[in-house]
Amino acid sequence: MSKKFQISLIAEASDNVGYGHAIRTGILATSLREKGHKVNHYVLGSKINNKIFRNTKFIDNSKKVSQKTECIILDFYNNLKKSDIYHFKKQTKKIISFQDSKNNNKLKFNGLINFKKKDYNSKSNVKFFYGLKYLILGENFTSKKFKKKDYIFLCFGGSDPLNQIPKYLNWIKLSKIKKKIYVAIIKDSKKLSKFKKDNQVKIFINSRKLEKLMGESKFAICSGGNILAELLALNKNCLCISLSRNQRKFVKLFSNNSNLNYLGDYKNISRKNFLHKFNILEKKVFSLNPKPINKFGAENLSNDLTNWLIDQDQKNKTKVFNKDDIIKDYEKSFHKKPLYKKLHWGSAASMKSRHNFLEQIINFKKVSSWLDVGSGDGSLQKLILNKFDSINCLGVEISKKLHSLSKHRKLKNFKSINDDFINLSLKNKFNLVTCHGVLSKTNFSLKDFLKKSNLMIKKNGYLVFDITNLHWKKFENSNFFKEPAHNWFNPYEVKKLINNLKNFKIIKILGLKSGKNKKIKIKDTHSVFYVLKKI
Repeated sequence: MSKKFQISLIAEASDNVGYGHAIRTGILATSLREKGHKVNHYVLGSKINNKIFRNTKFIDNSKKVSQKTECIILDFYNNLKKSDIYHFKKQTKKIISFQDSKNNNKLKFNGLINFKKKDYNSKSNVKFFYGLKYLILGENFTSKKFKKKDYIFLCFGGSDPLNQIPKYLNWIKLSKIKKKIYVAIIKDSKKLSKFKKDNQVKIFINSRKLEKLMGESKFAICSGGNILAELLALNKNCLCISLSRNQRKFVKLFSNNSNLNYLGDYKNISRKNFLHKFNILEKKVFSLNPKPINKFGAENLSNDLTNWLIDQDQKNKTKVFNKDDIIKDYEKSFHKKPLYKKLHWGSAASMKSRHNFLEQIINFKKVSSWLDVGSGDGSLQKLILNKFDSINCLGVEISKKLHSLSKHRKLKNFKSINDDFINLSLKNKFNLVTCHGVLSKTNFSLKDFLKKSNLMIKKNGYLVFDITNLHWKKFENSNFFKEPAHNWFNPYEVKKLINNLKNFKIIKILGLKSGKNKKIKIKDTHSVFYVLKKI
């Protein structure tokens, strides 16, 4: 079971900025609670009647967020004040912000959601959660299908903050199209009063069946916020107008969606251009979008936020695992097929490339005695001993079941023992010790492994092992996370440890290209190999 965290989500909501920020953080809060985290959801603004806010605390001042927490997630449209950030930093060491704040570049955050690295000027270590993978939608917008009716849906966010609805209603009225127009808004507005008696217009205030109004429409006219994502998820053709900088960025996420008809920023749209596009869309034959909108954005984001928090919590720490737990892991996977799954490899190709890479970097022609730590089913021995029959190899395997597989191979010059390497006592020494794909999860530390190996190797003999790379560049900015069940090592700290022990000389430090037995730069690899010579 993964670690559970105390998390606070804080959003603002009002007629001026809309209610989308509060809604999406409410959905995310629910997903995080389902994963067992203790979550507080705060909304800076007046109370909203919606079931998503059952566990929400409505506040009128950010200073009322005073509970110590392990992470704060912010979703603000207006500029965040430095004094607010200073206050939040008293409550936590980790602050993540959605992209909406206009001054994200001026404030130091630990993570940003829906914000590209290239749009962020800071050189600090920031985690980016970007793309449709993290699109947060309510369940009703992804799970229901609706019968299409012959009306137009119009919505510029819950509050229509820039008062665009009256303008576009007036423009539509100038067209020859007399279809019904269904307008959705959270609060009543005096500026819509003249349309209440208009037979062509029907106004829905804080509708509890918003998804039905959207789903049954022929097409929609909308702003570029969450309302756009929801309509595209319902497979609606949309005539979209962005109301702000962050909406212009948000619309770009859907640039390949065939149902999106983007007019541009609201300041630059003429009545003539709007009516031209409106008439085209009205005649457009509805077609299914070939790439459905992602339905699992909240779940994906809560998963990756959890992984990131675990990663931050364990940063630069290595664990010593329980021996019995390691054995149980292999017992669980022993009945899996194909073979690479029994051995906990990612694929047959990665297992094969690892073995070929070892053959490439080790001069087996000069090896007479070889100890392999974590020899598994003997696959590596089969490859090597069939080519170099003068080598005597001893394999040590902690899993009884994998050890039994290696014995059934009946390889010449190969003996396998079911034992724990760190407690192993042998009279003979070896001129080669290898350990590959093992050190990420062992019942001994890397330092203990190096000390024990030193006792097992003859003078001028070689030690070859690999580690999982903490500095793999994939971890920096993409939606990619370290496997929390494994240890990840800083390659430069490993080098320092080897030099400090003074038992070995480093001959080579090599990176392996995943799935191919090719050498690459350390930053580009998941696995780093060390070739050491005993001195």
